[in-house]
Amino acid sequence: MSGSTPARVGPWSAAAATIALSLGAAWVAGTGSGGAAGLDGVGLKLLVMPLLWAIPGALIATVGPRLLGWSMIAVAALFALSALAGASLQAGVTSGAPWWIWYADRASALIVPLTLVVLLLLPDGRLPSRRWRPWATAAVGLQVLAVAAWASLQGPAAASDSSLPAWTGELANPVGLLPGGWGEPLQSWAEVAIQVPFLLVPVAVYGKLRGAHGDTRRRVVSVLLAVVTFTLLIVVGRWLWPAGGDLLDIVAGGLLALTVTASVLRFRLGWVDRVVGRLTVFLVLATVLALGYALVVSLASTAGSQLSPVAVGLIAAAVTLALAPARARLQDAVDWALYGDSRESARVRRLTEELASSRHQLVTAREEERVLLRRQLHDGLGPTLAGVAMQLRDLDQIVQEDPDLARSRLDRLAQATHQALDEVRQMSRQLRPPALDELGLVGALEEVAESLGLDCVVVSENLGVLPPGPEAAAYRIGREALTNVARHSGCTSAQLTIARHRDGVQLEVRDHGAGRSGPTGVGTLSMRERAHELGGSLSIEDTDGGGTTVRAWLPLPAQGGIR
Repeated sequence: MSGSTPARVGPWSAAAATIALSLGAAWVAGTGSGGAAGLDGVGLKLLVMPLLWAIPGALIATVGPRLLGWSMIAVAALFALSALAGASLQAGVTSGAPWWIWYADRASALIVPLTLVVLLLLPDGRLPSRRWRPWATAAVGLQVLAVAAWASLQGPAAASDSSLPAWTGELANPVGLLPGGWGEPLQSWAEVAIQVPFLLVPVAVYGKLRGAHGDTRRRVVSVLLAVVTFTLLIVVGRWLWPAGGDLLDIVAGGLLALTVTASVLRFRLGWVDRVVGRLTVFLVLATVLALGYALVVSLASTAGSQLSPVAVGLIAAAVTLALAPARARLQDAVDWALYGDSRESARVRRLTEELASSRHQLVTAREEERVLLRRQLHDGLGPTLAGVAMQLRDLDQIVQEDPDLARSRLDRLAQATHQALDEVRQMSRQLRPPALDELGLVGALEEVAESLGLDCVVVSENLGVLPPGPEAAAYRIGREALTNVARHSGCTSAQLTIARHRDGVQLEVRDHGAGRSGPTGVGTLSMRERAHELGGSLSIEDTDGGGTTVRAWLPLPAQGGIR
């Protein structure tokens, strides 16, 4: 046990420290000289992203692939440290300011290679194969080298496009090792070196997907769709909605973290797959729509014509209508990638979920029935038999000493024995109506009608011997329907027809009384539940000419059909 404790404590301690850094950054930004403006200056993204990555990372590092979990914690820690650096500078902290600036604007880019590590290891914490190791090492190493070169340029500590306060641009880079003249060509090279390695991600996912089946395939595709959604939200989303860049980053990061956690730990969060799948379709179509619109506008500008608002609207509408058929096909493709054939798999999933729910209900009902039976035996029959046994133990001596007392004792024992027999019969009737075994289904229903004072015609067709389940359900439904006729219809006659078919039994109770009135009662709900328990159905309709017809269909097991 002691060996596993560090494996749990380490990740959660690191995650807690990361969250503390993020909260500290929020406190520094909110209480500094900038107040609420300080929070805006730091950026909501830098404060929220550590939470979105630290907790899932700790969970994965504890019970899943450790390298993957620790990489996610490292990404969260770098975000939190960047938030703390930005908050300190927004608050006007000058002690160690060059280093804060250097990290916030330059060294924090180490988030990028760590994110690449996370994406390459998804969802099982391993690369597609051993042959991928040199490629992955080279890709991550190239990104780290680009970040290191960018962080080592001589000149201002802040980047040229920095969002930090203006005064930070006056401080020199404390790690200025490379000549400042390399800045412009190095920036172009660094952008390529940072972005190109991410092309390995879809290739790695495809390599894992090609050999994946079943649940593993679903997990890989789920992560792939989350990565696509993450990329489209960040790239296309910022293009379409520049002002909402930070919000889009938070949504994209949150969805990716949630999907990664669910996939790695094999949680079945179906709604996450549905959200990510539909969001992927929406973003792909939005991207195509925006590109189509931009192309048309660009061609019109090249031709020297100015488009009117009406023409712009017509172009957008035409592109949208052209993409309408593609939406359904793209959604089918996404569903197929996740589950196989989209329509059939959806039906299979629904039936599987219903079957699991039905099994759970059956197990629950069985256990509740056992608990009830045990309570009846323990509280009712048990004490009675225990008392009989105790009195019988001393009866031999009492017979010899006091015959009259013995005779009285025997009378009480006989009464107790009859009481115990009555309790056994009552429990037996609860388990299965005895009339079914004594009279058969038709005779039992006729006895019910007679006891209710109904003049009932019972017609049976090719009934034979029914399995116990459908037979008991037919009896209880028929009994409840006849009871309703006697209580609510206002007539004294009914017709009950029960017919056996190849795959089931149909029960019909018809009367010509007052018809239905008022809300559905407990008896009707009970009949419907008994039919549904066997996978059947129950309907209640008005009879032509007045009255009500109750019709139940009860499926038979395969071996119970007519041969």
